[in-house]
Amino acid sequence: MAGQVPAPYRSPHLSRLHPSRRTDAALSAAPVAAGAVQGEGGAPPGSDFYCDEALSGRTPVTVVAETDAVLAFEHTHPSHPVHIVVMPKQHTPSLVDLGEGGDALLLKVLTVARDVAARVQEEHGAARVTANLGSYQESEHLHIHVTYGHQLESA
Repeated sequence: MAGQVPAPYRSPHLSRLHPSRRTDAALSAAPVAAGAVQGEGGAPPGSDFYCDEALSGRTPVTVVAETDAVLAFEHTHPSHPVHIVVMPKQHTPSLVDLGEGGDALLLKVLTVARDVAARVQEEHGAARVTANLGSYQESEHLHIHVTYGHQLESA
């Protein structure tokens, strides 16, 4: 698939992309702005970038997939050529503290993460799926990273 521009991600498990946030995202390399702060949107540890910025619309995101409960979008400051964040729309502190959403919400998040990872693997031959905890988790909101490629030098 090298050189081809892939179609926006769609899956039988996912609803249509939300038109107000849709940008026809392809799972392709995203440029990193010079001097951009890497990590969860440059958010300080202990904050919730995902609720405060991504879900509120204050920070625009390129939607890759969306359901009623889950949003997947291109990372705003990617550390890999392909870097997608999959997160629940309901505040969920972390993978080990699922909050009110519990296992049912985790299953919805993992279903979308699986579908996004399958598309990345199909298009690029490999995918990495990670979730950070503790001091590695810069934003206190459960999120799963789906990445491909070597870590970018500026990361």
